Amino acid sequence: MLLTRKRWLLYLAISLIAIGLWLRLGYPEFSFVDISISKARALTAAQNYLSKQHLDPKEYRQAIVLATDNSTDLYLQRTLGFQREVAFLEKHNFNLFQWVIRFFKEGEKEEYLISVDASKGNIVSYHHVIEETAAREEIPMEASYETAKKFLSQEFLINFDDYTEKDKTIKKHDHRTDFSFSWQKNDVSIPWSMQTNAGTAKLLLKATVSGKEICSFDAYSLDIPDEFNRSIEKSRQSGRILTGLFLVLYYILTMVATFLVVMKRQHRIMQLSKRFYISIAAILFMLVTVSYLNNIPDILFGYPTTSTLNVYFTELALGFFIFNAFLALVIILPGLAGESLTEELKCNRQGFGHYIQSTFLSRNVFALIILGYLIATLMLGLQSLLFYLGRAYCNVWTERLQVAQVSSSFWPFLSVLAISFRAGFSEEIFFRLFGIGWGQKIFKNTLLACLVMSIIWGFGHTHYPVFPAWFRGLEVSCLGLMLSFFYLRYGIIPVIVAHFLFDAFWGSSGFLFGKSQPIDFITCLIVICFPLIFALIAFFANKPDVKKNLNLILHKYQLFNLKILESFLVNPENRNGKTLDDLRNDLLSHGWDSVVVDEALAHIQKNKITS
Repeated sequence: MLLTRKRWLLYLAISLIAIGLWLRLGYPEFSFVDISISKARALTAAQNYLSKQHLDPKEYRQAIVLATDNSTDLYLQRTLGFQREVAFLEKHNFNLFQWVIRFFKEGEKEEYLISVDASKGNIVSYHHVIEETAAREEIPMEASYETAKKFLSQEFLINFDDYTEKDKTIKKHDHRTDFSFSWQKNDVSIPWSMQTNAGTAKLLLKATVSGKEICSFDAYSLDIPDEFNRSIEKSRQSGRILTGLFLVLYYILTMVATFLVVMKRQHRIMQLSKRFYISIAAILFMLVTVSYLNNIPDILFGYPTTSTLNVYFTELALGFFIFNAFLALVIILPGLAGESLTEELKCNRQGFGHYIQSTFLSRNVFALIILGYLIATLMLGLQSLLFYLGRAYCNVWTERLQVAQVSSSFWPFLSVLAISFRAGFSEEIFFRLFGIGWGQKIFKNTLLACLVMSIIWGFGHTHYPVFPAWFRGLEVSCLGLMLSFFYLRYGIIPVIVAHFLFDAFWGSSGFLFGKSQPIDFITCLIVICFPLIFALIAFFANKPDVKKNLNLILHKYQLFNLKILESFLVNPENRNGKTLDDLRNDLLSHGWDSVVVDEALAHIQKNKITS
């Protein structure tokens, strides 16, 4: 469908409303993100602290990641609400985001974990992992207790009049005794619920002493009630079950796509589209590989020192290769099957087939990409509204994981680009191009096809950190219906662009709207502008959006089938008085190659044989 001026104005007006909704309902949750301290500064602070312990940081391998205190965030969201959560964090100097630096040696258990406040750069926690057999001087508990209090008072200017002693624990080893102490801040007690024995959250100060050494400390830690943790785990289990059901349907659909490709592998549209989809899969493979290498710090952080690094990376590389190969297949197979279905349903402009035969560098493609930007803003507005209603009526709350996930990489923008490209292309090709086309063929009803595919796609996201899990499925299903509407009207290009932008926006929103490093802000902004750059190239190239006459040479099987079909159709009795369009649809529904069918029907018309 062509984009008229009236429709442009309509979509622009709705987009402005959606932006307003997001600014009102969504923006505040990102404005408080503070990762002002760069990774390099955090690493230097940790190295300096280790040096003060008379250790040489150069003797250790190092890995640094950005960690988010998700349990604390969830609990405060649920009990206090967002505004009061922010006030609580400010009052108690509690930052949810911390750089965690790991110093370790291959094959050795002993290591050091140092956490640096991502907003101020000060050390907030420290943990020295010691061998079970390591020896320390035996010091009485009371002396260790005074050592811990003196250290915390000097290091964090703690006034113990504001705290009440909570726990003293002893852990005996063969050659040492570890004493762990915790203190509860007096003015902090946040009940989980009004029910009896539901528990309350307490703000704790912790330290562990072994001999004369402070083995670990934590400047602030929210002690969360078990009842809350059980409710979270129950919701996560529900999400995993729903995702498992999705995976069953996903694999069934993948087998259907594979079957269609095998059955129609010689069809004209398959031959035309094959190289294009292989190219997209190759780009995806390259991007995911670069993203994997870009996430080496996160991979090293998870390295168990009981194995060698060579074995660890080999195992991960094998798993990565299998996963990447599967990603390539779920681009190529559903893509080719989807193109075949769109041609069968005479919806050529819904897939890439039309542009493969004409051009991607036209002003029509420019318009579709710009439309993708407007659709992305509509998705943000709709999601903000759904979450607002969910929080108001369904006790919905979320984790803020994406900033931490991409910040741990060498270059966060590369992770954002890879995640967004993978989701935008693979999911839209699978669930919109192939899924809706196959649903239309099976259900004989477009609305039902869109609804079923949107629900399958939506509930495949229930493992994401949104609680309760079913709400995430409902929310994404609504977004899927919106994307389905635009796909049916304007084809695959604008919905892929919108999906890419939507994921890129969420992956980089912490850098764009919170306090972060300028380089991360600029590079993430460039990622969001990638489709616009291509759109401008298409605008100025302005090639004719007209299908080229691509004379494909029919192979011997197609020629053989063409002769049989022409012989069959020449006899009027075999056509049963059907129109040429009806004949075409019947033949395609029975698996005939579209190019053979079109050639045979063209022969009938050329010889003026009426239907």
